[in-house]
Amino acid sequence: GVFSGILLPPGHAIGTAVINKFTHMNENFLNIMSIDEAVVIGLALSLSSSAFVLQILGDRGQLSTKFGAATLGVLLMQDIA
Repeated sequence: GVFSGILLPPGHAIGTAVINKFTHMNENFLNIMSIDEAVVIGLALSLSSSAFVLQILGDRGQLSTKFGAATLGVLLMQDIA
């Protein structure tokens, strides 16, 4: 199902394995031990990515264009969902 990743033992999720392979960090640093931790980290990353994209669009002066407005709308809908 959709939440089949929940059934994996800690440290065996696909994202954790990819990050561990490329960063060679301590394995315990990447272990997310509960659903609450995963939700908080996911929310923080999703909101920070929106801020990052909006900053880039603003720096390039594209925020007031049709593309910038559409991007803003999509990012807001993703943050709300």
